[in-house]
Amino acid sequence: MIWWKEVIELDKKNETLRIDFNKLLDILKAVYTLTDIKISLYDTENRMLLSYPKEQSCFCRMVREYELEQCLRNDADGFAWCKKQGRLISYCCHAGLKEVIVPVMQNQTVVAYIMFGQMLMERDLERQKDRLIRNYSWLAKEEQIIKDAVDRLTACGEEKIRAATMLVEICISYLLSQRIVFLEEKRFMERLDTFIDNHLEEELNPDMICSYFGMHRTSLYQAVRQVTGCGIMAYIRKRRLDEAKRLLKEGGMTVTRIAGQVGFRDYNYFLRVFKQETGVSCRDYRKREQSSCTKLQ
Repeated sequence: MIWWKEVIELDKKNETLRIDFNKLLDILKAVYTLTDIKISLYDTENRMLLSYPKEQSCFCRMVREYELEQCLRNDADGFAWCKKQGRLISYCCHAGLKEVIVPVMQNQTVVAYIMFGQMLMERDLERQKDRLIRNYSWLAKEEQIIKDAVDRLTACGEEKIRAATMLVEICISYLLSQRIVFLEEKRFMERLDTFIDNHLEEELNPDMICSYFGMHRTSLYQAVRQVTGCGIMAYIRKRRLDEAKRLLKEGGMTVTRIAGQVGFRDYNYFLRVFKQETGVSCRDYRKREQSSCTKLQ
């Protein structure tokens, strides 16, 4: 039975990630069956949503019991680096195990991450094992327990990791094309409006917005033009003017202060643009709106 679940709604970005868990679990199982490597899906807040196998390896479970904060910091740094690069990354965690993070990109925006790892490298395998046993012998009363846990870790060569990475990238394309994992697109403009409104006083530009949403300029321009029919800078100006109208209608603030609060550094330019937009001056607009409110009362 296929079921849809709204996994998460982030107030900070007002976004909804939707996942068909049944199909996703089947895909993660298939990847694990072929690679023998643990694989997990994370959201953009670094929270694990689904993993196969569900349990951590014995060694990682023991490490996380005492070093959870450091493990989570490693993950967060990896996700941040992956988002900044906009491509897969490979690194070693603080314990020395190999991890790979592949971004799930929808319209060139990072909407989730797939991580696979907790691996040892086949090259210098025995030296790696000895180092882990030496560094973490304190985790158990008997050293043999640590040795057994280390021996059960998956060991991979570079070629296998490259193959696993290609397989994961193919799976991500399938997940997106079949909408097994996707960000609800209609919410993007709500998220954009919230971001613009929260930064009206600043010198907003496309690069700032792209950095926040983790998307490319072309995707931003296309998304905004498709919905609004105008470019991103024209849309930002419209949001500034809409807020200026609201403040003028409320009263209590000078026109000069309003201009600065909605992000216009040049007061004369603000007056000119406002009149072009409304057909009247700021002063006349305020009189007209306040007069209308008085009549309604």
